[in-house]
Amino acid sequence: MVNDTAKFISSTLVGVLWTAVSPVIAFTVAALLMSTGTSALIRFLESEQRIATSSRLGQCPETAGDDVVV
Repeated sequence: MVNDTAKFISSTLVGVLWTAVSPVIAFTVAALLMSTGTSALIRFLESEQRIATSSRLGQCPETAGDDVVV
């Protein structure tokens, strides 16, 4: 349901830009949104991996870089 809603919104946005402005602007906006989403996903996954690794080592995420074991 969430994925379908996001696809509908993005298709509507690109369609409106395509019709009202130009296809180049529509593709540019779509590319920027995809790049932003990909960057956010990568940062989220790196954060989750850091937290999982530090918790397996018995460390708090805040002190994962320190030599202190909690």
